[in-house]
Amino acid sequence: MRGKHLFPLLSLLLAVPFAMAAQRPNVILILMDDMGWGDLPSYQDQRMKEGLPAMDNPGLRTLAREGMTLTRHYSSAPLCAPARASLFTGVHQGHAKVIRDRSFDLPIEHAPTLGTVMQSAGYRTALIGKWGIGGGTEHAGTPQESTSYPTRRGFDYYFGYLDHVSGHHHYPKEDPNPISPTKRSGIWDGDKCVTADCDKAYS
Repeated sequence: MRGKHLFPLLSLLLAVPFAMAAQRPNVILILMDDMGWGDLPSYQDQRMKEGLPAMDNPGLRTLAREGMTLTRHYSSAPLCAPARASLFTGVHQGHAKVIRDRSFDLPIEHAPTLGTVMQSAGYRTALIGKWGIGGGTEHAGTPQESTSYPTRRGFDYYFGYLDHVSGHHHYPKEDPNPISPTKRSGIWDGDKCVTADCDKAYS
């Protein structure tokens, strides 16, 4: 964690198969808050040709070209935590515990998740980004307080913000989090808080 920048903390699932990668592909799922499908570089070609402002990202463009684009995928909710809860549990918002009415930091159900399904298929799983559906203390919660910490819900490895509010403080060490009991936002590397090592790290 000595670098100046952290990987942008998006909700990201990384699954790597234990063996025989040629038969089972690696899976990288990127979930972004507040981004329309048309904002992705793959759909900006016409704007670029016309000289209009457009975003380009060679990495995302390569992922789209070599992987799959889900053009009929819709978010289950217009808010981040409920959308993640439904995505990871497969439960429709009409039946989910974490719902669209600002229910941040509630724990997701103790049930199969996208992570446990991938594990049962022989994948190693990692989650990188803001979780916000783990339960425990709402502000600067810990793995011990969280009843649905990612490693208890199907992920072999976790790196990121556990609670919702911490994800809104982009310099976790230097930017005080007045709501947190510790006045800092917790960034977790597995079960260890690494905020103190994030010198001028932009998340």
